[in-house]
Amino acid sequence: MAKAMRNENNSLIQEIEIEDVFPISPHNRALYEAGKTMLTDSIETSRDFCKFMISLSTGAIPVYFTILNFIVSKDYTFNFKQILYVTTPSIIFLFSSIFFSIGYYPKSANFSLDIPDEIENERCSILARRSKFSKIGFSLFLLAALISIFIVTYAYLIAR
Repeated sequence: MAKAMRNENNSLIQEIEIEDVFPISPHNRALYEAGKTMLTDSIETSRDFCKFMISLSTGAIPVYFTILNFIVSKDYTFNFKQILYVTTPSIIFLFSSIFFSIGYYPKSANFSLDIPDEIENERCSILARRSKFSKIGFSLFLLAALISIFIVTYAYLIAR
């Protein structure tokens, strides 16, 4: 409860009285710790996701061509139009890895450690940037994977 009073200089001062203080329950302490972990680990988790997806996207290119090479017989030759179709997934995988790389790359920021709002704004800015590039990269990765499935199936049907 807050009370307003005047001091000897007739200035208005406030006195705050705290009532019914209870110790923090183990459940609330665990919730505070979980919140602290989520807050501090959120940037590193999104960065680790981008790092993992860079490897996965770039690794998908040789895997795709290996599967395609295994399915298509050695004496089959693709015409120009088919070559364009066959290379499309690898190009999309490459673009996917580029977007993940941009998301992984650290963002430079200037803020004061004395102003928590600036820290929170920068944290939110970094998370929003990573989220945007991760979503674009992941969408491209899924698109490339789906196209790969169709191309491999098509190659299997025409090359046999």
